[in-house]
Amino acid sequence: MTLAAFVSDNDEVNKALPQIVVGAEHIVQAWMTPLLNASRSDGTCVLGRKSAWLRSHVVVSIIKLLGETLKPFADEFRFILILDAARVHLCTKVVQACTRCSIYLMYVPASMTSLLQPLDTHVFSLYKRFVRREYEDALVRSRSGEVNLFAFLKILIAAIEHAIQARSWKKAFLQAGSGNQQRDLSCSLKQKLQLEVLPVLQPSLPTFDELAVIYPRNAEPAVDCLFDQFLPTKLRQRVLPESFTWTAPPVDPDNPWKGRLRSSSTLHLNTQPEPESCPVQAAPTASSRAQPSPAATWPSPAARSRSPRRPVLPRGRRLLPPRRRPRSPPAGN
Repeated sequence: MTLAAFVSDNDEVNKALPQIVVGAEHIVQAWMTPLLNASRSDGTCVLGRKSAWLRSHVVVSIIKLLGETLKPFADEFRFILILDAARVHLCTKVVQACTRCSIYLMYVPASMTSLLQPLDTHVFSLYKRFVRREYEDALVRSRSGEVNLFAFLKILIAAIEHAIQARSWKKAFLQAGSGNQQRDLSCSLKQKLQLEVLPVLQPSLPTFDELAVIYPRNAEPAVDCLFDQFLPTKLRQRVLPESFTWTAPPVDPDNPWKGRLRSSSTLHLNTQPEPESCPVQAAPTASSRAQPSPAATWPSPAARSRSPRRPVLPRGRRLLPPRRRPRSPPAGN
């Protein structure tokens, strides 16, 4: 299973953030989902998918849910989403989803998640401690000495409510360097980063080399859409597509084969008028479109004789002489 958790340095926003548990279908079965979602707290959602790994389309849907949750606070705050440098977070669809939801995106450099992301530095350790304690208590209370899967899922949901949503995480953000211009950076983090003096950051766009340091190996930054959030609204609407669905280019009526990988016969089938539902054949009216006769669609023999002939392509010259069969000797008497 995978927990897509969100925390904020504001207590009111933190209670409203969504918490999504994604499990494989053989773990989170179909009959469990409505029961778990009925007993959940506000913002917690349990999903059953083919795989517990987060794919790009699942991350996009989660970000859309996050954007809907943050709309009531949009007049008061500007939100920055801190993500690790996992490849599923680096794709173009995820960046565009954040831009569309008016969420600023900040990546934690690769191999630095355990030091700079508040979820890994403060939240998950407390969450796992709560789950372990509740699981051990459930084992003691069980008559068989075992905890079934449904009871364990309920423990996970209870841990989200008590260990994540009911706590304040402002100190965690400050100690990880997210806030107050990194003045409240923890001493242990300074030692690990070997920082004696805090670096002075310039308010300018990073260079491509600086972005490449943040991304993992063989991963290219999505420069074409990474900074669309800083564009004006009108220009952003022209640059950013409205949806992620790919649409085929329009077919040129003069050349229906251009850009197509299938026969153009479907074009003619789609343009034919649909038959009327009346079973009686109606007489043609003046406004009806006259169907061309077979004689009009096929050129006459005289027209075909006047049409220019295509140039005859020269045949390739044989490189080797033709192979001849050896003559059989005459049969003797």
